[in-house]
Amino acid sequence: MPTAPANIRGRIKKNRKAARANEAAFIDKQVGEAIRRRRTALGLKQDQIALALEISYQQIQKYEAGTNRVSAGRLAQIAHELSVPVGYFFDGLALREHQSITLEQTGGPNHLHPSSPPLEQWLDVIGKLKNPEIAFALFTLAKVLSQ
Repeated sequence: MPTAPANIRGRIKKNRKAARANEAAFIDKQVGEAIRRRRTALGLKQDQIALALEISYQQIQKYEAGTNRVSAGRLAQIAHELSVPVGYFFDGLALREHQSITLEQTGGPNHLHPSSPPLEQWLDVIGKLKNPEIAFALFTLAKVLSQ
């Protein structure tokens, strides 16, 4: 099997490395957005979570913007402070074409945390319904579909 010339192999290697770096930056941004979503859902300000983590509010800003990468240890601390499992920050995250991390891959539906994004959205929507009959109908529908 013929091999590509060295200069072409070098360009291919650089392109792959750049693609991985872009993917990592995308993931950092998505994780940061998930941190911001959860923090604001709890009604916390950046300085409040920063104080609990013993870091500056600027560092929280950088995490939320995806400018600074959150280490695994720090992410575990953030998850604890925001009362969510670490997997919360990766739920639904598209890594490559047609691939995503879901709750099933991070613990399954039996480990669905009450503060996971789909559950939060569901509870938020149900809580805003003004007609209790519609809320009950949606509950009944969901119950039937889950069986």
